[in-house]
Amino acid sequence: MVPVGFTWAADDTDALSEGVGLARVTMRVTSRKARNVSGAPGGTARAVLCSVEGRSWITLEGAATISADPDEVAEALRRYALRYQRTPGHDPARVVLRLVVDKVMASADLR
Repeated sequence: MVPVGFTWAADDTDALSEGVGLARVTMRVTSRKARNVSGAPGGTARAVLCSVEGRSWITLEGAATISADPDEVAEALRRYALRYQRTPGHDPARVVLRLVVDKVMASADLR
């Protein structure tokens, strides 16, 4: 497990047909995370994202896939820039882990 920045989209219509929303994480195609998901049967793996801030925490669980589609990478970077107020540098090896969330667990103050 390693810390990652992620974005959340409860308005993604593709994800809503399968779950409660879509979390995205950008990474290099050569990262262990990307290789684990890509190497899973059918290119889909169960994955979990956890975030803690003070006493508040949230865990998002669902089906993860990797996308190298330039439009998907651009959308992930756009959402990342909005959330974190910074844009990662250009990286031609960047891919997106798409987590279609079907289970959410959180501290009581986030429910």
